[in-house]
Amino acid sequence: MSEASRRSAIDALIAERLERSAPIPHVDSTESPLTFVQQSLWLTSHLEQGTNNRPLILSLQGDLDPAVLGSAIKSVVRRHPVLGSTFPLRGTEPVQYSGNPTPTMDVRDLSEEPDPSAAARNLADDHTSRSFDLENEVPFIPLLIRLSPTDHLLAFAMHHIVFDGWSEPLFVDELIAHYDATLEGTDPAGLPDLKIDYADHARWERATITEGSFETQVQYWRDQLADLPPDLELPRDRAVTPNAIASPVHVQIPQGVMADLEELAKRHNATLFMVLLAALEVLVARHAGVDDVVVGVPTPGRPRSETEN
Repeated sequence: MSEASRRSAIDALIAERLERSAPIPHVDSTESPLTFVQQSLWLTSHLEQGTNNRPLILSLQGDLDPAVLGSAIKSVVRRHPVLGSTFPLRGTEPVQYSGNPTPTMDVRDLSEEPDPSAAARNLADDHTSRSFDLENEVPFIPLLIRLSPTDHLLAFAMHHIVFDGWSEPLFVDELIAHYDATLEGTDPAGLPDLKIDYADHARWERATITEGSFETQVQYWRDQLADLPPDLELPRDRAVTPNAIASPVHVQIPQGVMADLEELAKRHNATLFMVLLAALEVLVARHAGVDDVVVGVPTPGRPRSETEN
């Protein structure tokens, strides 16, 4: 069997096992635990300065009814209660509480500004980069900015604890569907029925701890990482301080090199990200003079069908 066939067979077995497992149950409740990812985001938001937002800015061209748009946004939030949640402490543990008033969209008219486009962009950037008090404030705030009767920016300030990269296309599609349905006085078309919400996923994830599989996985990684040093001795040109704010470095990769990298990834049934990460690990290993390098990478994934939407 080829490597590609072997991987395909393994993926099929994993998918089959996941689909055969018990469905995630739905619970009618305004309060639930956090997922492990949410818990880490909650903690870092309290330990570090700055924001951890997933900003979303949409350019809307043509006729627009702000009242209908505001109603459509509220419909999406009611469909996904996590968007309207706060994250207060209950004793020593944070929870997600969805019994808050649905966030209302504010409207700002900048059509009389000397340069409406520049003013709107500045306002949208300021809005989406604002900080949140997660315990008392819903970290989802929509703002509609009017440049002209047929030109608007729709800016969402959203903390990563309620929104991720996978959420963005789902959110935009549902917002369009609800807007069209509200405008036409019909039910939104094409949206899948949701049997669970994010809070149900959080409860289910916590329940897996008691089933033994979680501890088995944790022990596996403890064994794998047991003999590795806690830190790498890397040459540095400056002191490293806790909570340092990093800045991006932009690099242009020639088109021919990119084509070769993509071909390498395809040949090994890998993604471009995996190839670039492997190159980074080789670079770090050579600078540190070691053979084993551990790099932590957050990985989004929704392998169960009921969590895809």
